[in-house]
Amino acid sequence: FVLTADDILDTVPGADHSISIWFTTGSDITSNLQVLFAHDDGSTTDGATMIMIGDDGKLRFQVWDGYKATMSAVLSTNTLYHVVCTRDLSEYGGSPFGLKQYLNGVALSYSAGGSQNNQSTGALCIGARDRSPISPLQGVIHEVAYFNTELTSAEAIELYSLGLSGDALTHSKSGNIVGYWKNQDSGTWTDFSTNSNDGTVSGSPVTKFINSP
Repeated sequence: FVLTADDILDTVPGADHSISIWFTTGSDITSNLQVLFAHDDGSTTDGATMIMIGDDGKLRFQVWDGYKATMSAVLSTNTLYHVVCTRDLSEYGGSPFGLKQYLNGVALSYSAGGSQNNQSTGALCIGARDRSPISPLQGVIHEVAYFNTELTSAEAIELYSLGLSGDALTHSKSGNIVGYWKNQDSGTWTDFSTNSNDGTVSGSPVTKFINSP
């Protein structure tokens, strides 16, 4: 996993935000919970967000007190995907709690519900939950872009259209990027945002996940 010097993004998960992830699933996506992204501000209030693959092979987007949106389709193994998950805090009290998901540029149909605590004790983790790590992804994370705003459907499509080799810093909402990491298969994951919240690899393999406390 990869550790950064500190977490300077504590205010992000409790407000409007979006996460864009390019990832490839592994050969097994139904034996265990697998986390793509988890960020918790360390409190017990509405300040955490998590994206995961459930043990049913379905993509989930969840916020602190158990609210989650689960896509209706099962992911495929050994497949490259792009996902964008967005949160609109103004719709938090309704269903599906202001949560939206886009897979390969297409808005997903999903069910909304409660349960499952996603608190991660103040860590920002990519490819796993918490510093330990817990529930690591059995696959590869290629790129993560973290925005402090809710992206629209058109903006999610724009990210997908950039492609895996594209640069999120050219996106129309690049001014709202608070963290941007690319897996360069090296000992350091550079944060290309203005926050410079770099990560240093601890353990192996570097292509699996990053953990940013």
